[in-house]
Amino acid sequence: MSSDTQRKSGGVIRRTERGTRLVAALIGVFLTVCVGYVALLRAGKPLVSMSYDMPFIVHRAGSAGELRIVYLSDLNQDVLDRRSQARLLDKLGEAGAKAVVYDIIFDRKSEDPGVDEAFAAAIRRFRGVDAEGNPIPGMARRQVLLACGRKTFNMAGMAGEQLIPPTDILLDAADGFGVAAYDDEAYFVRKLSTGTVDEPSLSWASALALGVSLDESTRLEPRWLNFAGPPPDPKDARAVQPIPSSSAASVLLGGGYTGYYQDKIVLVGGEPGVVGAELGKDLFSTPFHRFQAGGKIPLMSGVEVQATALANLLERNWITRSSARFDTVLVVLAGLVLGAGLSYLRPVRGIVVAGGVVVAAVVAGYLSIRLGLVWFPWSAVAFAQVPVALVWGVASHSYIERFYRIKISAEQKAIREAFAKYLSPQMLERLTTEGFATHMNGEKVHAAMMFTDLEGFTDMCERVGDPERIVSILKDYFERTTSSIFEHDGVIIKYIGDAIFAAWGAPLVDK
Repeated sequence: MSSDTQRKSGGVIRRTERGTRLVAALIGVFLTVCVGYVALLRAGKPLVSMSYDMPFIVHRAGSAGELRIVYLSDLNQDVLDRRSQARLLDKLGEAGAKAVVYDIIFDRKSEDPGVDEAFAAAIRRFRGVDAEGNPIPGMARRQVLLACGRKTFNMAGMAGEQLIPPTDILLDAADGFGVAAYDDEAYFVRKLSTGTVDEPSLSWASALALGVSLDESTRLEPRWLNFAGPPPDPKDARAVQPIPSSSAASVLLGGGYTGYYQDKIVLVGGEPGVVGAELGKDLFSTPFHRFQAGGKIPLMSGVEVQATALANLLERNWITRSSARFDTVLVVLAGLVLGAGLSYLRPVRGIVVAGGVVVAAVVAGYLSIRLGLVWFPWSAVAFAQVPVALVWGVASHSYIERFYRIKISAEQKAIREAFAKYLSPQMLERLTTEGFATHMNGEKVHAAMMFTDLEGFTDMCERVGDPERIVSILKDYFERTTSSIFEHDGVIIKYIGDAIFAAWGAPLVDK
């Protein structure tokens, strides 16, 4: 094999390898982009929702703000007696509360109409208005909001929703009502409910009644809850309550609440885990519960969800979602960079880079929520696109390396076999590892050349007359001479009959 042939062969292998790597990179881009796009579809919701959930693992301490919660311990008996609610409102009014929001649906009339009238009168007293709704001089102007429910129906093949409003006498006494419902999956709350097309949510109606400037035209735009913290463990005396709470019984007894409700917004609802015909099991999972260890965090009560939503609207610190266009651009760019980049990196370096990308995505997602109040589907990049790109990159890179290493080894083996008789082992090793040096204009070297043959070889052949013995003599002669030449890093140029043409001073001589 000539040096020119070797150079051409090596160049072809290198060009083929580069082309194969390019194809592998393009396939990696395609796979990574596809995985990212699928994650944005409905099937990828559990994965994408991690972008919203995970930042809450590291949460800030609770913030009370203007909100307080009063829990009702029994929703079926005397607590729902309108007399108890009338006394509770009077007590909260005496304590200086500026608004009361009921997360309870008073949709049934009392058996005694006088009881409902007494509760309605207590609502008006708290609000500081008379029976006609006119402000009473000298009394503070305060708000009472009531909850309404909704239920689905399917009649004669027609499906829809029906509101369950409070009774007329109570609704007439209050400032208004809102829908107490949640827009997320069953018993897992992420979204901030703002109501239906026809009716606002309880939190939205309460915020408007309290003077918050909200754009009604944007009410149905998606918003996500900005939780102040997980529900406190009732067994942990040091647990911080994101929104301070107390029991209705303690308020009715009137002990030790001086200043506690002063100028505060009080939400009244069922105690966590209470079961009632009017409310059901009012417990919900939140992002804090998705990654909890050992189930130590109690579920969040419905009234605490309402309080969180109201706090977000009051402080205007709810969380929004990135646009669909941004999400698409994100997964496409991530697919291009990760799919191509990890295909060219060696496995160890690729793993390190992939780990760095995951960490960077997690940090970016956390800061985006905490500083920008925006969440974007970084988990699709970190937990779907990165693994796919890494697995493909490692597999394709390893395969290409192995394939062309075998191919190069085959070329080197052919070189060794072709030049084993002409080069010393040292020179042969150098040739197979470094290849042929290319000097288009030639190269000047100091070299010594040697011609050697057997003296009187023709006469010897005639005298001996035995071909096998002559071949044995030539073999012994060539072995001794060649061995000596190779020991001094010489190069065999040619074998000519019984003659040897050798040279020193140049690694390869082929001129």
